[in-house]
Amino acid sequence: MSKIALITADRDLYVQSEQLCADLHLDDEIDLYLAELSASTALAARLQHEGVEVIVARGGLALLIQQSDVKISVVEIVTTGQDLAKICLEARELTQLARPRAAFIAFDNMVTDIDVIARLADVDVTVHRLQSDEDIPPVVSEVAALDYDVIFGGIKTAQVAREQGLRVILLQSGTLSIRNALLEARRIIQGRQIEKENAETFQALIEYSLEGVISIDLQKRIQVINSVASRLLGCTAKEFLGQSIDTL
Repeated sequence: MSKIALITADRDLYVQSEQLCADLHLDDEIDLYLAELSASTALAARLQHEGVEVIVARGGLALLIQQSDVKISVVEIVTTGQDLAKICLEARELTQLARPRAAFIAFDNMVTDIDVIARLADVDVTVHRLQSDEDIPPVVSEVAALDYDVIFGGIKTAQVAREQGLRVILLQSGTLSIRNALLEARRIIQGRQIEKENAETFQALIEYSLEGVISIDLQKRIQVINSVASRLLGCTAKEFLGQSIDTL
């Protein structure tokens, strides 16, 4: 299993990522998963247990994993101004209105700069914020009664809105955003590997030193004690690790 996993509920994003992994020769370094928004945190927890160190995700799915009990690095596929401009221009084309009214149903990390972009594109956008995936059906129903010309949103919002017969434009990510996220995830893994190798080298130098060596942290707790120091003190390193230096 790879140390990096990309999780998405969007099949198009999955296909884009698959192609990018091939282009960047990352096939052996990144595993791709297609999962429903509601199942994303459980999947992330399982992957963490199996040794995955970094998750790449987008929008609400990324936010839900970050807010969960999963203690794993999340690299977000950022929603760019270009992505937002694209849906605004599509709204003009789809509705054929001079200034269409759009409801943007989204998580906080999906709506940055939408006010500026919408103003430039001459689209009247109102943001309806989501806190969890469970909010999507009721918020869509609420928006349906407000007579918007079009709805912007992620994959689940689009599915629910289409089921209610509403016009929807799906927020999608450009290739550059996905590429940057994949490469950032790889940089994190490479950085951790270098840190691990440096730590192992340092530990070997300490262990084979002819002098007794003890290292403490800011709270004076013993973090490193080599075999020479252990023999001089007449104890095992395990007995002293984490103890205050004042106990010696």
